[in-house]
Amino acid sequence: MRADPSQLEQVILNLAVNARTPMPNGGRLTIETSNGRSPIGLCPRASFRVPGTYVLLGVTDSGVAWTPTPRPTYSSRSHDQAPGQGTGLGLATVYGVVKQSGGYVWVYSELGRGSSFKVYLRR
Repeated sequence: MRADPSQLEQVILNLAVNARTPMPNGGRLTIETSNGRSPIGLCPRASFRVPGTYVLLGVTDSGVAWTPTPRPTYSSRSHDQAPGQGTGLGLATVYGVVKQSGGYVWVYSELGRGSSFKVYLRR
């Protein structure tokens, strides 16, 4: 894997902190790791994906997920979020570290069911 250990720690921390906001009354946060191949079928139009073996880091929460509109690209900060409840930079940092490490991030979010972030890093 080509990721700097301290940067990978920052990725995990940012994804965990990001999951806290949509679970104000508690919930489940799952962090998983595994080895595997590139999930070619997840995003067939993605030109940045390279076939091969990857290390997967998954962070899933059972929160309320994002509102349908506007859907943030790399920020979990909603427009109705009170000041002081985060800067919205956590996911931008995750994206930057993962991209710099030659990996990519797959995100799935379903309103009322939570969000799942899968970080794929080349072995």
